[in-house]
Formats: sequence, structure tokens, C-alpha cells
Amino acid sequence: MELQSIANRNHQPLDSEANNMTEHNHDSLEIRVELDSPIAVYRQIEDAIRALCVSGQLEPGSKLPTVRGLAASLGVHFNTVAQAYRELAADGWLYIAGRHGVMVQHRKQPDAPDEAAETSATERLRRLLADLQGQGFGMEWILKEVSAALNPKLEPQS
Repeated sequence: MELQSIANRNHQPLDSEANNMTEHNHDSLEIRVELDSPIAVYRQIEDAIRALCVSGQLEPGSKLPTVRGLAASLGVHFNTVAQAYRELAADGWLYIAGRHGVMVQHRKQPDAPDEAAETSATERLRRLLADLQGQGFGMEWILKEVSAALNPKLEPQS
């Protein structure tokens, strides 16, 4: 079962000097979750927000929906969304400003990964590819999806 949420953001004035954040106005946040997926719903939300940040669809300073607002839009418990927001804040993706809401954090460009990080990433990628192929996904589909994920602003090819 797939649910789609296009949750409107609640924009409130923000003291940008106090927390070095600027608010960007966006009309909607699109997140999809699959309730019957083996991947925990909070992790799906976390991954979706991270992907929106990496792709530039959520810019630093962008305000996210309230925990309860996004939870209602997705049809999940508010603690599920709160957990995703906390995880993203702990990883430096989001800034939780109490009553002022949750915003995308300004992030510096990451340093180049060391050899151990590259080895770990290679192993995770190979496990994922093997898992996808084991589920019947062909290389053409995998390459198309990887290309789309790396170039989200390009038009999909038919």
C-alpha cells in the first residue's frame, strides 16, 4: 500500500540572526511511504527528506511541515515522523528550532571519503544490487533508476 503526501508547510516568521537560518518558501513537500514495506516507515521518511535535500528540492533554511501535520498527511503516528526528524537532526540534515519548527540545515560540502568509507559504501552498494537482482529487477531498470536518482532534474526518458 503506497500513500503519497503533499503536505503544505506552515510558514512562520523566523529570527534568522539567532540561528543563522533563512526561510525559503516552498508550496509542498512530496513524500511517499509504503506501509507494507520491510523498510521502517520512519526510515522511508528520513530517506525521502534526505533525497530532497541532496537533489536541491529542499534548500537550506526550508521549513518542513510540523510533525503532526506530516504524520496526518501520511496517515502514520506522529512519533514516526518525530523519529525521522530526530535522526535527520542528529545527522546534521535538519535543525529543530522548537516552536519555530524544523528547517533544513546549512551543510558544508563533505570531505572526500577515506578508504574505509569507500570500502563500506562499495559493500553496501553491492548488497543492494544483489538484493534488487534477487527480487527480479533487471540491470536496465537498476541503471535507469540510479541515473534518475543522480540527475533528478533531468526529464525521464521513455
